[in-house]
Amino acid sequence: MLKLLSDETRLQALHHIRNHYSYGQELADLLHCTRNTMYYHLEKLLSIGFVNCHVTEYRMLYTMNKKTVYEKLTSLRDYLTDGWKPGDPDDHDEPEEGEE
Repeated sequence: MLKLLSDETRLQALHHIRNHYSYGQELADLLHCTRNTMYYHLEKLLSIGFVNCHVTEYRMLYTMNKKTVYEKLTSLRDYLTDGWKPGDPDDHDEPEEGEE
């Protein structure tokens, strides 16, 4: 998931479709890439559930799946911090001697 999100084009596409539907060519034009490149990125985002696709008679329309984005990023945060939240005592305020 982190590797997929490390791509600037994918992040920009997600940002653009966060509140509305867009189609691949529109995103490609906006982000200055080819249509094939954009569809490649959209397929990657679909594979992890970050994007929903609605097929019409003429187009495939994409929008962010906010619930999945929120849940997966929250799960990642909780995994990395072991459930720690701001205001909780920090286990490692200062490194132990010889630890860096």
